[in-house]
Amino acid sequence: MILGVLSTSPLPGSTMKPLNRQQSTMPAGPTPPTPPPMQRDDTDDGLRLLHRHHQATLQHLERRAEVRFVIDPGTGELVFPVEQGFAAAPELVLHMPDEVQSTFELAVVPKVIERPEADGTVDRWTAYHGQAGALPTQRGGMKWVRAQIDAGKRPRPGDAGEVYSASVLQQPNPLRATEFKLIKKFNGDRPLLASMCRGSTGVEVIDPLCVGIDSFGMDIRARFGILRLEFELEAATADQAEEWARRLASQVPKPHA
Repeated sequence: MILGVLSTSPLPGSTMKPLNRQQSTMPAGPTPPTPPPMQRDDTDDGLRLLHRHHQATLQHLERRAEVRFVIDPGTGELVFPVEQGFAAAPELVLHMPDEVQSTFELAVVPKVIERPEADGTVDRWTAYHGQAGALPTQRGGMKWVRAQIDAGKRPRPGDAGEVYSASVLQQPNPLRATEFKLIKKFNGDRPLLASMCRGSTGVEVIDPLCVGIDSFGMDIRARFGILRLEFELEAATADQAEEWARRLASQVPKPHA
């Protein structure tokens, strides 16, 4: 395991720092250890954080690369194309949305997809990020990988931050069986979809395209990239997801916490 939720060893090159002992101001007595990062098993919170992101700065030791990814609805793994050197690494860190802002970090274990042409999640990546004639291929040193989540962290200034276990972050999409039906339904009403984008984020999106739906929100492909629309409540069924989604069209935009 790369990073156990109570581990004191840092990932190479990661900002996930080891625990340090603080100097005591008392004249005598043992030095108390710094409390470990708070382990979070709040699935709602952890998955909401992860699903807000679709791109990251990938890091292995001193090497870095910008990547765009999708989440496999069947397994919860991340899928993306990378240079062969990253694909062969035993461990990677993703800084989301990039290394400068880094509001969320993941430690992952990559595994090369031997037959990407037969993998449905590669097609999903194409729907989210692909451009005709510009898709990554196995040639030229590029490899498609599945990244299994080992742990996640929400950095926080002034303390150790919040750590999430793999069991919290890597979960199948409960709506995966009905996702395509919902996507098709919303894409059949583009004016409604545009109103949902405006109500949820305040952004005017020309020709929006829904590419993904999960229990916590929707992913909309726009000309500038992927726009995340979050539901106010978790949707346990397709009917609930449709209800929460339609409410977005009339709500007043508010920033994420």
